[in-house]
Amino acid sequence: MASISNSEGSRAFYSHGKPVYLMSNDVEAAESFEWCRDMQKSVSSYGNVISGLRVGKLASPHELIDHSTICTFITDPKCKESTIMSREKMVRDAIEKKRVIGVLVSKDHASLVEKKIVLPEGEEWALMGAYVMTDCWKERRTGETEPHLMLRLQMVNTEDTWWESKAQSGAPTIGGQYGDCSSCKLPLQKRYREREPFCCRLQCTSASNPIDASNAPFTYAPEFLAATEDVSTVSLDDFEMLPPEPQLFSVEELERRLIPRTKRPNKPSARKEYQAGQASTREHEMSNRSCGYGIRLEAEVDNKWLQTISEEALIAECYFEMPFVEQPTPINFMNTPWEGAYVGIVFNLEDGNQIFLIVPTKESTNGSGGSRSRFQSIFSSLQSGALPVGRELIKKKQSQVPGLRSNHFGKNYGEPYNTVMETKTTPLNQQPRVLREVMDETVKIAAEVSGKDCRANENYLVAYGPNNYMDFHQDGEDDIKGDAIFSVSYGGSATMTFALTRDRLKGRIILQFPIHGNGTIVIQSGKTLNQKYRHRVDCDGIFRIVITARILLSAAEKAARDAQAKKKPKRKSKADELPDGKTNAGHESESERSDGESKSEANLKRRREAVEPAMPSEKRRRSATDEPSATPAPVDPPIATDPARMSAQTSNTPSFSTPTNGHPKIAYAHQGPRGGRSRTTTVVKLGDGKWCRRKRAGQSQ
Repeated sequence: MASISNSEGSRAFYSHGKPVYLMSNDVEAAESFEWCRDMQKSVSSYGNVISGLRVGKLASPHELIDHSTICTFITDPKCKESTIMSREKMVRDAIEKKRVIGVLVSKDHASLVEKKIVLPEGEEWALMGAYVMTDCWKERRTGETEPHLMLRLQMVNTEDTWWESKAQSGAPTIGGQYGDCSSCKLPLQKRYREREPFCCRLQCTSASNPIDASNAPFTYAPEFLAATEDVSTVSLDDFEMLPPEPQLFSVEELERRLIPRTKRPNKPSARKEYQAGQASTREHEMSNRSCGYGIRLEAEVDNKWLQTISEEALIAECYFEMPFVEQPTPINFMNTPWEGAYVGIVFNLEDGNQIFLIVPTKESTNGSGGSRSRFQSIFSSLQSGALPVGRELIKKKQSQVPGLRSNHFGKNYGEPYNTVMETKTTPLNQQPRVLREVMDETVKIAAEVSGKDCRANENYLVAYGPNNYMDFHQDGEDDIKGDAIFSVSYGGSATMTFALTRDRLKGRIILQFPIHGNGTIVIQSGKTLNQKYRHRVDCDGIFRIVITARILLSAAEKAARDAQAKKKPKRKSKADELPDGKTNAGHESESERSDGESKSEANLKRRREAVEPAMPSEKRRRSATDEPSATPAPVDPPIATDPARMSAQTSNTPSFSTPTNGHPKIAYAHQGPRGGRSRTTTVVKLGDGKWCRRKRAGQSQ
């Protein structure tokens, strides 16, 4: 189980120093956790709708929570919310059907639970346990005609009970001490909301009536202020335990759960009207959901993008900076199979790089086999598990953070796409039919508008949840063969940003445009696009699906490339380096050398010519021939150390000599800066014809 950062705004109470997170779609509920942050044993909230609970970051929940933790949730029958996790349904399922009434989910993904979107991966997002109710109370309130139910829950998994809400006498202090109880004479505790004291001991006679204890009016109090009402406690064996993988509901099951039904009339005359009304209600309710899974395209995409939009309106939504990006131009779909189905614009960048933005029209979105039906089909496949996705290990970070995975879900089809993640792949011919249909059409459109070969041999499906995004990166991997990379998006909207990579302007944003999940196509075309620019994608919706296609090297092409990489050219040695720092390699061709002159002799000649203007005439005459003289010449005197003579001696002055071993030698005296440390560099021709460069540090001046 991955950890949750305790960022600003997180609400948790602590058990044995470990945080326990409660997710709620009610602000007031989150505030109540301010009350129980320091290892306090009671949690109450007023008007709360529970969305889920996530516990710590350790694998075993037994290490986090003991069996004496108290957690009571107040339910309000006046609540009219229709979510599957509503208060009324929690009570009904717990008392009548004795079923699970809550699930464990991630903190950032509570919104998915509210929309009944099944989270795709077991390792991170699977249901880790469930709430069941063991008993409940009716809270007594003066002047209230309807009682407020208060639930006591148990947290269970498939093995045993590992957390239970249990009120116990002598509960730890909740706040400070505020006097003594008038009945039991023990210190009073302080309520969260009104900051009014109350007695929290069950054995105290005033525990059920705080007015007797504090002589103060109250409108809110924790669980000890409720009078218990017997509800048969059931055994854990009677509850349906959730499996470790997400529980999936069929369309019919969701329809049964979410659409209220009225009693069927007995009279035949009223039966037809009832059936017609039921059909209309069902059609209306299901039209607001995508395949019955609680999400619809209109909830994720601005309505104007689901209508026919013009190229001018598309350009108005984009940001581009000239002269890095030219004025966008419309794409002409006339006399093509997609005339009237798509509108688009093209951004022209430097070096012939181009970015195409193509948006479906209303007819293409709502028509048979259009964007809406494709989105529903892909989304349903993800929810049912027919289209499995997962989070991949990030290879480069395993030594620093073992087990670190990507923040998005992915599935690769075709050639392996090697990135910073360990991406597993499935043969391209085994991809689901809906993906094949989407990418076949996208490939044809991309080839038509870009003029490039877009016969992709790899498709990468990525699913983003809330707060997931792809940071600045480049799609310039070595395995990419073609010049075009294209993608199609469904579901949540996003914003794509391009920035420069050059030194002085690195990070400068030059292009930004929206990507909406109605089947919008983005094509990146150009040989240097992923060298000169980086891009990132920020998701705005709660669930976004992207399919990206590339042309990658085949296994045979990769093997040939790797074999060629092993044949590296021989590394240049320092012996081939001239005194001015230039190399001898390629300096003079064989035809430019005189007949019978070896390469090493030619190198020696060039070295002499390079330093000849600075040589004294006597030394120039002495070294005119490449053959060593019969009598060894005297060696130059050492470098002057007298300050009066230092200015008269020129730095980098060479001296030629022939040592006793017969090998010619050139010595250079290099003076250090401002009369500092000097050194002598000697280039010696060895017996095998090779030159060797040696350095000897001199003494400080």
